[in-house]
Amino acid sequence: MTNKFGLTSIPPEKKRGWSVVVDGEEFPDVGKIELSSKFGRFTYGLRPEGYDAWTFSEAGGGGSILLPFIRFGSQLFVGLISEMRLNMGSKPVWDCIGGFVDPGENHRETMERETSEEAGLEARQAFEVDGAPLNANRAFFVADSAAGEGVHIFAMELDLRSSDIVMNKDSSFEFQGTLPGLKKEATIRFFEWREAVWLTPCALTAAAISRLLAHVL
Repeated sequence: MTNKFGLTSIPPEKKRGWSVVVDGEEFPDVGKIELSSKFGRFTYGLRPEGYDAWTFSEAGGGGSILLPFIRFGSQLFVGLISEMRLNMGSKPVWDCIGGFVDPGENHRETMERETSEEAGLEARQAFEVDGAPLNANRAFFVADSAAGEGVHIFAMELDLRSSDIVMNKDSSFEFQGTLPGLKKEATIRFFEWREAVWLTPCALTAAAISRLLAHVL
């Protein structure tokens, strides 16, 4: 893993007055910070463009997300889960299944593990959607898509006929828990794709839906 941006120490004339506090102790004169672990490297310093910023290079090269989907004729419904994402607010939000690559995993293994952990589903039949891996946030995350880094998008078509469903008042629907291993506490709700795009605050989820549309329509 390398930091392709080559962040350097911030010279005095470029500093904006930030201070660094570590375990309660303040360090007012820091020009560059690096925090590293087996999961990646966080760096704060001077970018080549001449301004200070932070970047995160994820050791596994990003993450993986999964969109279960169902087709009704020309209609496409995508499955989202409701989760607490505290950096998106104090209430649960609807987004896609997914997470970061753990050390030693590839992107498919990450997708299968996250799907099992978050929804209790077996996802070996999922396929990777065509397209370059996504950068979760181009301002902060370091991910070279040409090298396969970034967030990989997977999708899995489900057969409605083999599962019972419960319709909701908002025209979405849920499975009755007959999907193999479905966790009761992890409800997957299926929304018409336009409604899903409007509903989710997660940019990665919205981007994944657009990639799925390009694949199936």
